[in-house]
Amino acid sequence: MTRFFLILGLGICCAAHTVAAADSPAPARSVGPVFAEIPPTTVGAGSVVAPASNPAATTNETETALADDKHRLVAGDAVNFRIVEDRDPPNTPQKVLVVSDSGELDVPYIGLVKVERKTCREAKQEITRLLEKDYYYKATVILGLVSGTKLLGRVYVYGEVRIPGPVLLPPNETFSVSKAIVGAGGFGEFAKKNKVQVIQNPGPEQKVMIVDMEEVFEKAMTEKDVTLNSGDRVFVPKRGINF
Repeated sequence: MTRFFLILGLGICCAAHTVAAADSPAPARSVGPVFAEIPPTTVGAGSVVAPASNPAATTNETETALADDKHRLVAGDAVNFRIVEDRDPPNTPQKVLVVSDSGELDVPYIGLVKVERKTCREAKQEITRLLEKDYYYKATVILGLVSGTKLLGRVYVYGEVRIPGPVLLPPNETFSVSKAIVGAGGFGEFAKKNKVQVIQNPGPEQKVMIVDMEEVFEKAMTEKDVTLNSGDRVFVPKRGINF
């Protein structure tokens, strides 16, 4: 009997301790600063990363394509052309327009525009004016010479040659009477090759000379060839017909 009461007392003590532990508040945990969880940035295939906004690094596209205000356009010059407001896809190649023999550019929307002897800046202003007249509220035109296509002007070859007319002067090359005649398709059937007339600097101070191109072409006397500049003229006369 004594053992029974001893076991019963121990059981009551254990139960009371368990209830007291359950009713006791849990000790407070130390709570630090709370941060929003930021997922790690992963750049992989197919990831699109938006560029950081940096006004200082932003380039004004119209400023990067400042139109040339020195070189005056001539036939054969090639220019890049774009209208910013068209919002072409990123990989769309720029349109390349070539100044025609008549000194015109065939501009999208407005057609032929006379640009001969104008700088790219002047041509750009004229094209912008025409676009805004009928097609755009505001047009931002980019117009610039294609690198390496700038020409130095033209000379005029007429008379007994196969293709009379202007011959373009290429850049970085000395241009002479022989090259002008070749550019005009060569001598005609009745050309008087030994009496080719060269008019340099046409105008009040022009200089006229007679050149024997027969010696240049057939005897390789290149020292008799004459260097030409833009605007110079070459006239090949017709020889008498011998029966």
